[in-house]
Amino acid sequence: MMSVGGGVLFDQPELLLIIGEALNESPSDLSLKLVLSEEARVWSVTVNRGHLATVPMAWFKQHKSSGKADQEQRALSSWGLSLNGPRLISRVDRCSVLLSHCPGIVVKSFSVDQAHIVGEILATLHSKRVIDEDRLSITEALSERRRSTLQGLSVLYKQIMAEDSDLSIALERAVELLQTSLHEEPIESSQLDRNGEVGVQRELSEERRVACHRDVRREHLLFAPSMDNKQSVDQEQMYLIDWGQSRLDHWSSDWVKLYLEEDSTYIFQEMWARYWVTRELLSSDRKNASHLSSTCLTLGMREQQARQKQTRQKQTRDLKILQQQTALHVINTLRWAHRRLSVSHKPHSTSPTMEDLAIWQRGIRELSLLNKRLSKE
Repeated sequence: MMSVGGGVLFDQPELLLIIGEALNESPSDLSLKLVLSEEARVWSVTVNRGHLATVPMAWFKQHKSSGKADQEQRALSSWGLSLNGPRLISRVDRCSVLLSHCPGIVVKSFSVDQAHIVGEILATLHSKRVIDEDRLSITEALSERRRSTLQGLSVLYKQIMAEDSDLSIALERAVELLQTSLHEEPIESSQLDRNGEVGVQRELSEERRVACHRDVRREHLLFAPSMDNKQSVDQEQMYLIDWGQSRLDHWSSDWVKLYLEEDSTYIFQEMWARYWVTRELLSSDRKNASHLSSTCLTLGMREQQARQKQTRQKQTRDLKILQQQTALHVINTLRWAHRRLSVSHKPHSTSPTMEDLAIWQRGIRELSLLNKRLSKE
C-alpha cells in the first residue's frame, strides 16, 4: 500500500493503472521509484519500452493534506506554468497530483548567466498581477511573525549550547537581527519624493504580498539548453519545480534559501541586481507609456542623480530586510525541529524519526550558513 497523510491507500498495481490511463501508457511499461521529500511523498514515473528508461516521464506526488494539493494546483495554474513549472497532468485524488517532468540538471554553482536567469524569473513571478484578500497587511503580518518567533527561545538556546557554543553565538546574532527589525519604521512612499526626488520605485517600496514559490533553492532550479530556435545554441532555460508551498507572501520568502546557499558574493550580487532592475522595468511597463516618456524627457541631471541614489539606498535597505527574514526562517526551522524532537522524547512516544533528525540538522546547517554570510557583509 502507498499512502501518506489523508491520501487514498493505493496498492502499486492500482496506482500504475491510474497513472497509465492518465499518460495513455500501458501499466506494464511503467515503473515507480520513491524519492525522499519533507513535504510530500514523491515517485518518479518512467516508461520502459523494451529497455530500462532513465529519464522520468512524470512525477506522482502525494501531499500530506488536500489543502497542500490544492495549493500546488492553484499555483501552477495561476503562475507556475508560465514560468516553466511542471504541467498538471491529473489530479489523482484529493491529496495527489500527477505532474509532467521538467528537463534539466541541478548545478553546483551558478554561472553569471544562470544567476541573471534566476533573478529575472523571480522578478517576473513577483510582478504577476494578484489580488490580496488578506485583511492583515504584509507589514503587520511580518511583525507578528517576528514577535511570535522571539517568544520562548530559552529552551532552544540550551539545546544549541549543548551541541556547539559557537552556534549559540550565531543564534544570538540571528535573534538580534529580528529584535532590531521590530524597532524599525517602514519607509513610506511619500518619503521618496522629498527634495524633488522622483519616486520611480514607489510601487516597489510599498510592502505588499506578491506571488511566491516559497521554496526556491538550488535543487528546485533545473537548467537545460533552450528549446527556442530563436535563441543562440548556448542559451539556457531554467525550470522551477516543486510548487507545493507556493502562495502570496513577502518577496523575501523566495530569497532566503538562495541567500544561504550561494557561496559567491559576486554571483549573489549579480542575481540580486538583475532581480531589482527587472522588477523596476516590469513595474514601469504597467504605467502609462506617454506619461513615462514625458517624465523621462523632463528629468534633469539633479533628478537622475537622485534616482540613482534612491536605487542604491533601496537595494541596501532590501538586503537588510532579506537578512532579517533569513534569520526568521532559520530560527523557525530550528524551533519546529526542536518541537518535533521534544514530542518524540516524551514517555510512550517513539524515538525520533530520520525525518525529525534531518530537519534539525538542516536548521543547524542553515544557522551556520547565515552566520557565515553575515560575517562577510
